[in-house]
Amino acid sequence: MAGNRWVRLDADYFTNPKTLAAGRDGRALHLASICWVARHLTDGHIPSEALDTILHSAGVKRSTVDAVVHSGLWTPNGVGYVVHDYLESNPSRADVEREREQWRQRQKRRRDQRGQFAAESGDVTP
Repeated sequence: MAGNRWVRLDADYFTNPKTLAAGRDGRALHLASICWVARHLTDGHIPSEALDTILHSAGVKRSTVDAVVHSGLWTPNGVGYVVHDYLESNPSRADVEREREQWRQRQKRRRDQRGQFAAESGDVTP
């Protein structure tokens, strides 16, 4: 279970001035980048080496990056880009990992409880 399975978007995403300024291809690239950073738990950071993959996912040309940066949806950081306000709406890597660990612990307790109940009742079915 690598990465995060969901992303959160503002319900006004398609009327936000920044997304409007980015244009249709810019929005596609921005959405693809949000999904990519969530999947890879990068806290909104897009490393330069991931750019081709994200461009391909969005089905847009490299020149679209300029529109996304110019609109303020991405900020260059010297080693790639940062998705603007990603962590304002989406959980951080630490939050996702903590939630996963809590889930694993709950599952372990449930398995242990089922095993204990089976042993007490004499049911030895695996």
